[in-house]
Amino acid sequence: LTLADARIALFFLYLLQSAFFSTGNIASISSFSLDAVSRLIPVFDPFSQGALLVLKIFAPFALVSANLGLLTRRLRLKSGALFALVIAIGDWLTLRFFWSVRDEGSWLEIGESISVFVIASALCVFVAGLEMVSEAFVRGIEFDDEVNKTPSGNGKINGVKTE
Repeated sequence: LTLADARIALFFLYLLQSAFFSTGNIASISSFSLDAVSRLIPVFDPFSQGALLVLKIFAPFALVSANLGLLTRRLRLKSGALFALVIAIGDWLTLRFFWSVRDEGSWLEIGESISVFVIASALCVFVAGLEMVSEAFVRGIEFDDEVNKTPSGNGKINGVKTE
């Protein structure tokens, strides 16, 4: 891993936060507007509509994690190397937020400091889950320069001999 890989990990964290806050009011899932879902399912069906809402929430995370998995493969890094770097940065954030947890002051300040720490702690676990999602998405993807290395590739890309 190099310093450029740390830049990629920081961009991933930025996009992860953007995916978290761009889907709407994530704090209370019951306050989501059902307008987008009711266009797809006009008859009220709470389970189908709930599944679509969950898909709406998790789709950006899946896309961002698949892109990081593709970058890992394209840069020929070990599987999960960039994710481990993201988790290390997340652990550093968690430690910083742990030291800023307050036990005195108003209940709002105490609760806010604890909730920021818990969210940062959950981020590390969530990124580990995203690594598994990424591995599932990019499992069979090979790049042109990797075709010659596989036994089934026989040195051909789309039926054309590369050498």
